[in-house]
Amino acid sequence: MNTIHISSQVLQQPIFDAELPYYLNVGSLGFIVGHEIFHGLDRTGSFLFTIEGVNHDELGRLRHFWEEKSWNTYLKKTECLARQFSRIKDNRTSMMIDGIRTLNENIADSAGVRTAFKSFKNFQRFEYTIERLPLECEQFTPEQLFFISLAQTSCDKHSIDVARSIIRGDNHAPHLYRINVAFQNMKEFASAFQCSPNTPMNNNSNRNKNNN
Repeated sequence: MNTIHISSQVLQQPIFDAELPYYLNVGSLGFIVGHEIFHGLDRTGSFLFTIEGVNHDELGRLRHFWEEKSWNTYLKKTECLARQFSRIKDNRTSMMIDGIRTLNENIADSAGVRTAFKSFKNFQRFEYTIERLPLECEQFTPEQLFFISLAQTSCDKHSIDVARSIIRGDNHAPHLYRINVAFQNMKEFASAFQCSPNTPMNNNSNRNKNNN
């Protein structure tokens, strides 16, 4: 059986607070849950790839069940995502990100962000009584606060030695790139923050290849 267990430690601030507007909770908790769900559709290995979750059905049996068109589309999009991350050079360490080793997590991030945003828009169709936000938040729209809340799930600060260690061997890319690349590939983010065309956070060439 495919299950996801959410620890009670997660269901508290800063990830979840029942008193906060839904778009803050969906941005944080929704992204985390979406990320974990999409690990069922990940890939690992070399650029030829060893297929993992994508070849297991709903009962966990090893079985290739994808239609050819869907499968080819999936391969193209994930290979494009791997190349996109492999072009990133970290400014602090002058090291290149390994888009192959981190692909598993990058797929889950990309799909998790999109799924959380779709959930946010579904919630937005209904009327809610929203608690008044702190003054420093009133300058932002619900869409902007959704993305801000999501990004804050990945806030961290490392020494340069730890940063090198992460880039050298971790299956996750540094959080800065996990969040920024996922947002760069979403036209909804660019629209929410009115990013000018062909700027780092509104990159049409990447988005056209990775979108949806």
